[in-house]
Amino acid sequence: MDWMPAEKAIEDVRVIAAPEPRASADLEAQLARALSLRWEEVVLSIGRTQMLSTSRTGLSLAQRDRLVRDVSVAILTQIDIFLERKSDRFTFQTLLEELADEERTSVASKVGAAIADVEMEKSGFRFRANARELTFEQFEATQSKNIPDFVYDSGRGDETTPSDVVAVEAKGSLSRLRATKSRLKNLAKKAYEAQVQAFVGSTANDSIAVTGGCAIAFGATPGNGDCTLRLYVSAPAGGTDSGGAGAAVRGPGLGGARIPRSLSSAANAMQQLDKKHEIERESATLDPQANGNGPGHHRPGRKRRRGPNAHGRIAFANYETVFRLCGAANAALMLRQCLDGAVEREDNPVMQAFYQSSSDDRFLFGGTPFAKCWSPSGYFAIYKPAAEAILEALAANRSTPPDSVTLPELPKDLSWEHGAFAAQADGLTWMSMVRGDFTTKIWNLSSGKW
Repeated sequence: MDWMPAEKAIEDVRVIAAPEPRASADLEAQLARALSLRWEEVVLSIGRTQMLSTSRTGLSLAQRDRLVRDVSVAILTQIDIFLERKSDRFTFQTLLEELADEERTSVASKVGAAIADVEMEKSGFRFRANARELTFEQFEATQSKNIPDFVYDSGRGDETTPSDVVAVEAKGSLSRLRATKSRLKNLAKKAYEAQVQAFVGSTANDSIAVTGGCAIAFGATPGNGDCTLRLYVSAPAGGTDSGGAGAAVRGPGLGGARIPRSLSSAANAMQQLDKKHEIERESATLDPQANGNGPGHHRPGRKRRRGPNAHGRIAFANYETVFRLCGAANAALMLRQCLDGAVEREDNPVMQAFYQSSSDDRFLFGGTPFAKCWSPSGYFAIYKPAAEAILEALAANRSTPPDSVTLPELPKDLSWEHGAFAAQADGLTWMSMVRGDFTTKIWNLSSGKW
């Protein structure tokens, strides 16, 4: 799309921290304080959140694919029509108010989910799942409206320390009356209290601890250039100096520092965090064993550097969505069967055909362009080492997801030379065009190898 400029900003971002004794993740220090969006990033998060939202429904796979494609295209078309193209902010034209109230509400909720996904992605949370993929024994009788939308996994765990898992509820408003700063703050607060707070500190599937929670409310007032993001988050008890107010508000651009803290100390803290992560990457070692129930999920002799370590169930749900978007139906189906505990008997090995470009073999495609009737169309693809790692883990753990999965780190300079391109940290990519001839590669899903 011809955005001018090519990136749109959401600069008015505020984090409201609520002390929570059961929280252990310091979300205040992790969450991004300003967002910059490109069209391709919006496509990724719209497609991903719509696919995630349908993962625990009674829809058939064909119905799910069709619904996600058609709804995603409709939302992206509306964004393209109503967004202020020449503004440097992610804001909307007055023309949006011509839509019926219920249609504008639907657009707002879906845009809100996508913006929340971008926020979590840029805050370092690499893997996500529909919250209904997890089983919380203490909440089995909970009504659907009280379940958070998603859970996000940072992937920053290791063999002894699990990665942080955060429950997230997303909200959105594109109304002159409801997209004000004060109303968005209240919207985020109410969503947190109603749908997130009870899950903080709980354990799902016997081993997945929810270490934090967050409600994210996005709003934009049509015609006035405003766009706002309010995040109401859990804070470890004693970690927030609320000054007796019950919650501390942090300003944008402070790198996670509380407002009373000096900018220099905040910058130093973030430098130390970045240095720690860099050391972890530089000291990466080979992973000889899988983390979970099956044998090692790296093929013998394969030299893959250690990367993100995610909870197995969240990783499997994450990549079930990725493979569905990419058109790799058999891979997605086998992951779904594992997640549901409904593994079918195999009389013959199950195969998945992938395609790759003769001009660049780092990415795998599962089929034709996404919504090829739509202009501009494009391709969802997956970074090849990420696909191999998760499918090796699947072959080694067919009946149930492993406790954890180690996945490769994406190169910082990952790019595509042939057109518009965006990649998320788990390897899901979007590209506007593919050059060169398609060559076919067949993956044996049963044995976990080409």
